[in-house]
Amino acid sequence: MAGVHAGVVSNVLGGQINVVISKGIPYYESSLANNVTSKVGPLSSGLFTFKTSGCYGTLGMESGVIADSQINASSFLEWPEQLGQPSTWNPERARLKRPGHSWAAFTNDEYQWLQIDLNKEQRITG
Repeated sequence: MAGVHAGVVSNVLGGQINVVISKGIPYYESSLANNVTSKVGPLSSGLFTFKTSGCYGTLGMESGVIADSQINASSFLEWPEQLGQPSTWNPERARLKRPGHSWAAFTNDEYQWLQIDLNKEQRITG
C-alpha cells in the first residue's frame, strides 16, 4: 500500500492506491499540531480520499450499531463523585465522539483489555 504524507506519495510498503476526489468540508477550526497552529478559514471544495481494498465504512462503535451488550472489558474504574453518586468508566463508554469520560480500566497494567463482539467474522485494520 502506498502512502501520502505532505503531498509526497511513497511506495515503501508496496501496492497500488486509487485516489478519488469527493466533496470536502467547507470550513475548519484552527488546531495545534507539531507545535504549529493553523488559522480558522475555508477549505477547498475538493477532498482527496483513498480507496483501500476491502476497508469501507465503520463497524458501529460510534453510531451505536454495536450494542452496549457487545462491549466488554477486563475491568472498569468506578469513582465516587462529590455528591456521593458513583461515576463509572464502564466499557460502553469506549465509543468515539461521546460527551463525558471514556472507558478506563480499574488498574493500569498490561493485562487490561477491551473486547468488542462483532457478531460475525470481520477484517479489522488500523
